[in-house]
Amino acid sequence: MPTYIGMVSFRDGGKSGGDALAVGRAARALIETHGGRILSIYWTEDTPDMVIAFEGRDRAQAAAVYDDLASQQGVDIRMARALTEGEKERQLSGQDV
Repeated sequence: MPTYIGMVSFRDGGKSGGDALAVGRAARALIETHGGRILSIYWTEDTPDMVIAFEGRDRAQAAAVYDDLASQQGVDIRMARALTEGEKERQLSGQDV
């Protein structure tokens, strides 16, 4: 399954420790609810505030997860498809990834 990365920025000056953890827990629950598989969640010491990686069916599923998280938790999320080295090689040779 493809991997999708969400770069999460907290609105309104950030979230305190417990609130930041709640965003991660909500992300995990939404990913599972939408049928994805969580790979990792990282809280950063800079921008973005969090990085979330999960495997999902397609871009539409990933967008639904991140849109739901943004609206429920009051965060902004920039989403990108992540490629492994092998996927990038296939992409560069013109194959579907």
